[in-house]
Amino acid sequence: MKTQKRDTAVHVVILGHVCIDHITRDGHSTTAPGSPAYFIARTLTNAHVTVIAPHGHDFDALPHHLQFATPTRGEHTLSFDNTIHAHERTQSVHELESATPQPLTRPERRALANADIVILTPLVNRLPADYVTTALNAARPDTLVALLPQGYLRQVGPDGAVTQTLSTQLLPVAAECALIVFSDEDSPDPEVLAWWLTELPHRPRVIVTCADQPALGIEDLETITVPTRPIPPERIQSPVGAGDVFAAHCALAMHAGESFDEVIRAGHVAAAQHLIHG
Repeated sequence: MKTQKRDTAVHVVILGHVCIDHITRDGHSTTAPGSPAYFIARTLTNAHVTVIAPHGHDFDALPHHLQFATPTRGEHTLSFDNTIHAHERTQSVHELESATPQPLTRPERRALANADIVILTPLVNRLPADYVTTALNAARPDTLVALLPQGYLRQVGPDGAVTQTLSTQLLPVAAECALIVFSDEDSPDPEVLAWWLTELPHRPRVIVTCADQPALGIEDLETITVPTRPIPPERIQSPVGAGDVFAAHCALAMHAGESFDEVIRAGHVAAAQHLIHG
């Protein structure tokens, strides 16, 4: 009699947004799938990754590897226009209404119930705290919840222009999370924001990435800095998605029970591989 192999892979649910990126650089334009989910799912090759995010047929028309819990439910997907000139980027948002999440389906609740890790990835301030709470109530009590809060640090104006603004949704969502990771570019005062978050009653671990400079970590009101090994510019394929890959591997290491400095080192190693190999 054959014995069934036990599934030992980590089950990860990415809950938030996906997007379509329209990028114009020095007069050349490209269109591609984007979002933390896109880059995280590509790097977590040994995990079962399920995505819960509103998306339309225009996203599915592009080549992607994402496994959504629920099929397409609309025509359009949140999109970003990025214009890059002389290393400076201007950004605008389109199809903002399509980023509003729909009520959770049975397959989405089933994926959450099976999740070892849930990574929250809002791209704009359209992932309400009450929706997040409902989703996490479907997960197990021991599920590790990580937050990439970028969308709660942005405001989209009537013309689609993106500015940095702290959302009132951030605090109640952060209160659900054991790990919070963001870039020093996401906030005008990232260290102040990090301390504000780590002082929540449940004391989440907070990590601030700083490109090729040491990452700042705060755990139980104690700070550490963990250096990375800078990659020579000529070896970098693309920096896009490196922060998302960093955060995902930090979550994996934390789930595995690694110490906080090893958690951050795991993020650095994965991000370096992404920078070199894309």
